[in-house]
Amino acid sequence: PASALESSLRRNFPGALSNSAIALRVASSLRNRGYTPTNTLFGSSLCSDEINDTAESLVGDFQNKLGVEGVFNLGGLGGLPFVGTSGMGAFTS
Repeated sequence: PASALESSLRRNFPGALSNSAIALRVASSLRNRGYTPTNTLFGSSLCSDEINDTAESLVGDFQNKLGVEGVFNLGGLGGLPFVGTSGMGAFTS
C-alpha cells in the first residue's frame, strides 16, 4: 500500500515524476547531446540541507545517472545559486 505521502502526491500532483525518473530523462537528454562525465562539471544550487544531501536525493540521483563523481554545491534556495562571482570562478576552475 502507498504511504500517506505518496497518496497525497498522486492526488494533488497527478503525473508528478519521481527524482529517479527526472534524473533518467535529464541524463538521457544530456548523453544525446554529447555530455559525458569527462566533459561535464556538475553543480547544484538546490538547498544544501541534510534532506538534499543523501544518495536518494535529486542531486544523488543525478550523480548516479550521469556517472559523475562529485557535485559542486553552489548554495541557494529555489534553484538560484548564492555563490557569487568568486564561487562561480571556483566552480569553473
